[in-house]
Amino acid sequence: MLGNFKTTINGINTPHQLALGVTIGAVIGMVPKDSAIPYLFALLLLLSRGNLLCGILSAVCFSFLSPILDPLSHATGLKALTVTAWQPFLAEFVSRPFIPWLRIENTIVTGSLIISLLASLPLYAVSNIYFRLWGIRMLERLSRLKIFGGFKNETPITIPDALATD
Repeated sequence: MLGNFKTTINGINTPHQLALGVTIGAVIGMVPKDSAIPYLFALLLLLSRGNLLCGILSAVCFSFLSPILDPLSHATGLKALTVTAWQPFLAEFVSRPFIPWLRIENTIVTGSLIISLLASLPLYAVSNIYFRLWGIRMLERLSRLKIFGGFKNETPITIPDALATD
C-alpha cells in the first residue's frame, strides 16, 4: 500500500503538473471569493492532474495580490460589460438559472477573471520553465529531509534522467 502511495506522490511532481497547479491556483486567488467562479476552478484543480499543494500556495499568494489589482480589474470589467454588442447576450445569460451565482455582472469579478485568464498562459510557461530548471531539484532536496521523507525504508524522490543536466 505504501508503494502505491509513493508512486502516486511521485507521479504528481512533473514540471507540467506543478506548473498547472500554480496556474489554476493563480486564477482561484485572483477572482473574488464571493462568486462561484473560484470554487469551480478549485473543482477543476481537484479533477485535473495539477499539483494540489502548488495550487493552494499559488491561490494564497495571488489572493494577496488581488486587492491591489482591483482598480485595474474594475476598469477591465467595466469595458467588457459595457460593449453594446454583448448586451443582449449578457442579459439572456444572466437570466439563466444558477448563472447569478457567478456574479458576472460585477465589474471586479469579470475584470479579474479576464486578467487572470489572460495571464494564465504566460504564468504557465514561466512556472513550467522554472520547475524544469530548478523545481525538481528543490523537491529532491526537500524529500531528503526527515520531515518530508516520511516513510520507513522509502527512498527520496529522484530526478528523472531526462531532466538531469548536471
